[in-house]
Amino acid sequence: MGLFARLGRMLRSNVNSMLDAAENPEKTLEQLIRDMEENYRQAKEQVTQAMVDERRIQKKVAELKEEAASWKSKAQFAVGKGDDALAKAALVRFKASQDLVDQYDKEQQRQAQAVESLKQALTTLENKIEEAKRKKKELITRKRIAETKMQLSTTANEVKETDAFAEFDRIATKIEDMELKSGVMLELSADPLKSEVKLLEGASEVDVELAKLKAEMGVDGKGGA
Repeated sequence: MGLFARLGRMLRSNVNSMLDAAENPEKTLEQLIRDMEENYRQAKEQVTQAMVDERRIQKKVAELKEEAASWKSKAQFAVGKGDDALAKAALVRFKASQDLVDQYDKEQQRQAQAVESLKQALTTLENKIEEAKRKKKELITRKRIAETKMQLSTTANEVKETDAFAEFDRIATKIEDMELKSGVMLELSADPLKSEVKLLEGASEVDVELAKLKAEMGVDGKGGA
């Protein structure tokens, strides 16, 4: 189980370091999942090696059992021949082989339990990776919704703080005031004497034209023919 404890610490370290430097949450989550998948791959290799070791122990136990059975058979054969010395020698070898069988058998049981625990932990890690992938999709969706809400809120606040139509009305009113003021100032700046001279000049020209017309018609200047 030390393997998965190390993996857990590694994952927490990766998460903390990435969150501290994160500028793009989507890339951070994707990198986190890639790291989890790499850790899973490494853990799977070690679990596979543990299973290989278990098979090797099983094979050794089978060989020792076969060897012990062989020595016991030889002891029985020696007893049948009445050779107790040979029988005792064979039994010594039998007992040594049997002791090794018992030792390896216990080791095999411990290894089998360890392998089973590792396989369960590996399955748990695999489920967590799948859960992380689902969580990533959920978090990215929530992030995008939050960004959209923030953008809409910012736009609404900007429109509220600076109403474009109100600004247009204010400018139009200001221009209208300028036009009225310029008209008034033009009237006030006119010279009264110049205006009278213009009127007199206009009247003189009309009198000349009237005299010409009367001459053409044979009418004297007093208004009679």
